[in-house]
Amino acid sequence: MVILVTGGAGFIGSHLIRHLVKSYSDYNLINLDALTYAADLSRLDDINNAPNYQFVEGNINDATVLDSLFSTYPIEAVIHLAAESHVDRSIEGPLPFAETNVVGTMNLLNACRTHWKKGTNHRFYHISTDEVYGSLGKDFTLDLVFLDKNSLDITNAEAIKEVFASQSFDVCINAAAYTDVDGAETNKELAFAINATAVETLAKVCKQHGCWIMHISTDYVFGGTLDRPYTPTDTPNPLNVYGASKLAGEQVIHAVSGTHSIVRTSWLYSQYGNHFYAKLKAQIDAGKTLSVTADQHGCPTRAEDLAAHLLNGIANQQLAKGISHYCGGEVMTWLDLARQLFPNQEFFAWSGASSPTIRPKKVVLKNNNS
Repeated sequence: MVILVTGGAGFIGSHLIRHLVKSYSDYNLINLDALTYAADLSRLDDINNAPNYQFVEGNINDATVLDSLFSTYPIEAVIHLAAESHVDRSIEGPLPFAETNVVGTMNLLNACRTHWKKGTNHRFYHISTDEVYGSLGKDFTLDLVFLDKNSLDITNAEAIKEVFASQSFDVCINAAAYTDVDGAETNKELAFAINATAVETLAKVCKQHGCWIMHISTDYVFGGTLDRPYTPTDTPNPLNVYGASKLAGEQVIHAVSGTHSIVRTSWLYSQYGNHFYAKLKAQIDAGKTLSVTADQHGCPTRAEDLAAHLLNGIANQQLAKGISHYCGGEVMTWLDLARQLFPNQEFFAWSGASSPTIRPKKVVLKNNNS
């Protein structure tokens, strides 16, 4: 049996791994640890050369590391110990806790879901803490409700009203959008229905119920004519239907004037869903020639990082009201990003000339945290 232990260089993890390596010779242990402040590999010096033990330095916040591990080794069980656990540090900076304990765990679960076939005998053990109970009153509850397009059509105003009438919400994160940039040129009505009209309905319902709406917008509201990073107060000038529809969504939220946060981001990518990373990996797996556009510049943003930013904003109530920007900190082309994600693959530059849509050549958002 191949067992992945995360956080195995920590106090608990090192004792667990040593016990398993010495007591069960038929278990093959993989120790994944980012070697942060709580780690000490010297605790495992006595088993370093054991034939059934291997150490891998890596972070569960990096989904590509997990994908590589599960692709390389036939992992049958996971013991998840990796966590931000020094409570006092959470007061100074809660973001690492959200990134590791929430987003990192989500990455690990998604890796298991992706690589483990249904019906097979796998196990996922998650080590938690008694501090989940805290000192809150007995009547305190926290309910998370996730709705996708199959469970809520946001273009159906009555359906939105029914959801809010059935349950009370403090925060609504609207990540729903029509994001097919080329498709929006020929489906303008649908793009505006999802990105503007539905957003107006959602904003009105949130205001009526005293709910804070967080809305995800895009760098495509700008035309890319400035030679400096765009700030939230710069005047938008979208070049295509997609950008115009997203700008219209921002404008209706402002007009409704409820409690709101509009977070513009750029070039989102993740290994999950039908996104840049997944599309490239599918082409690599199929043995296709890889051509990626090199005529646009922007700031690629990991979806997991954006999720952590929003979670942190909810946790500390400090996400900026009105418009803010959140994006990756490095300016590059899509070709640069492809080579960064898959350094051992050969990619060719593509001009993107066959696309029917005018896109901004360079939009760099000024990150609110920079």
